[in-house]
Amino acid sequence: MNVLLTKVASFFRLKRRRRILFLQVVLLSAYRGMLVTFRSPLASSERLYQQDSLSADLPASEEQMELIADISAAIRMGARYIPWLNVCRHQAWQAIRLLRKHRIPYTYHVGLKKNSSNGKREAHAWVLAGGRFVSGHCRIEDYFEIKF
Repeated sequence: MNVLLTKVASFFRLKRRRRILFLQVVLLSAYRGMLVTFRSPLASSERLYQQDSLSADLPASEEQMELIADISAAIRMGARYIPWLNVCRHQAWQAIRLLRKHRIPYTYHVGLKKNSSNGKREAHAWVLAGGRFVSGHCRIEDYFEIKF
């Protein structure tokens, strides 16, 4: 019980915007879970990215960079505390939805691990905005990027 109270207290110590973004991440995660369950094409990160018209080449303003940092922090918190499946592809979808909502240019990437030690293909998805990771922090050089 004491651990739960500590977690709740730390949640309320967050900046207001980060609390709101974290709650949005939780709701988006649940929403995407339902879309996947019902096999909706709206659950596809690739589809969202291909529909996007925002140019990722545009530089982000200082205000946008702060918002990118807050979105990234909210997604990391979601990955840590959401009790259901919330893997990199799900997090990328959440990042895309939040970045689109705030009209922040981004790029979405999917890659296959170059040297998979267990012989299985390992895929990873990540989103970049303003030159920084929003979701799926990784060493990009460890992956062959898949273009779509």
